[in-house]
Amino acid sequence: AQVFPDVAAGVVASLEEEFAFLLTKKDAASVTLETRVRVVRYLGELCKFRLYPASALMNCLKGLLDEFSGPNVDAAAALVECAGRFLRRSPESRVRAENLMEVMMRLKGVRHLDNRQAALVEGAFYAATAPKGGVNAARRKRRPPLQEYIRHLIFVELSEQSIADVLKRLLRLPWAECERYVLKCILKVVRGRTSNLPLVISLAYGLAQYYEPLGVGLVDGVLENIRAALEAPYLSSYQRRLADVRLLAELYNYMLCNSGPVFEALHLLLAFGHGSMEEQHTDPPNDYFRIRLILALLEGCGQYFGSGPAGARLDRFLTFFQAYCMAKVQPLPMDVHCDIHDVVGALRPKLKWPSSLEDAISRVSELLAAEAAAGGRDAIEAAEDEEEERQRKAGGGGGGGLV
Repeated sequence: AQVFPDVAAGVVASLEEEFAFLLTKKDAASVTLETRVRVVRYLGELCKFRLYPASALMNCLKGLLDEFSGPNVDAAAALVECAGRFLRRSPESRVRAENLMEVMMRLKGVRHLDNRQAALVEGAFYAATAPKGGVNAARRKRRPPLQEYIRHLIFVELSEQSIADVLKRLLRLPWAECERYVLKCILKVVRGRTSNLPLVISLAYGLAQYYEPLGVGLVDGVLENIRAALEAPYLSSYQRRLADVRLLAELYNYMLCNSGPVFEALHLLLAFGHGSMEEQHTDPPNDYFRIRLILALLEGCGQYFGSGPAGARLDRFLTFFQAYCMAKVQPLPMDVHCDIHDVVGALRPKLKWPSSLEDAISRVSELLAAEAAAGGRDAIEAAEDEEEERQRKAGGGGGGGLV
């Protein structure tokens, strides 16, 4: 039509003539139903490409509403579904289009339409009047422009190629005003794909080089989320709980924390809720999900606990972990048994598994007695923390950094 205007004019004239003929044709058997629907859809598409006047298209709709019965009902619904949204959003046709659609819905209520035609009319009306962005757009939370910009950078723009550019843009923001929201967005990354975790934590590592409290806030936020999930162990939160422990592992890998928060989370997963009235609710004997969480955390960062204070802490934790596993209903599910063999076997190939629960409890008792003889666990942990801090300053610990 841009090159040969006569082509569009000829098509429009032919369609108008056919529509006028069909409008005057009364066929109770709906012989022309398919033809009517095809013609009005064709006219609707031409209108959306500005090849057919909106006023003329609404005249066609009015003609169908004047004889709102039989195949005209299907044709009117098809026209509204095809071009109703366009007519409502065009300033020159908005008012009349809304009036015609309201007339169509009133006619639906007073005419005795069958269920099929009633559903067609309702579907066409709601398709034309749905808010921009979908049916949930009206409920979408409205945020200040600065928060929308931060979300766009972290959730949309961030990639392996753009991470340096995104970091520069975030550093230009008024940090006192934006720090809490940036932290909130980074913690929300667990709702997306797990493969994005290293990328977002790499960005957090870069930000923490300039704003150290961000790293502390991330670790505190993850630990708080893990504890909150243990207090309310709903099935719907299982995937998020897995993502939280993987996020904590990545925080250690990128040296945003030492091994203390990791082992705090590990022991929390073992001990939370035990010895209380709610033990059967928080961690029943036939529930093995905490074992999966522990294995996910160890799989994420356990390779850095090979020696030194972190290695000693892992050896101590595995003693308690063996007793915890033996206290569960035996035998363990095959997938859990295989995961334990793979993860623990990779970290400590020479570790011997206890033969019974009594054997596991005996090992725990011996460990606690040895710690008491050495001055208590607090003194041991203080020495381990000092040694680990020296190793981290010398370049040990996790294996992260800005990509």
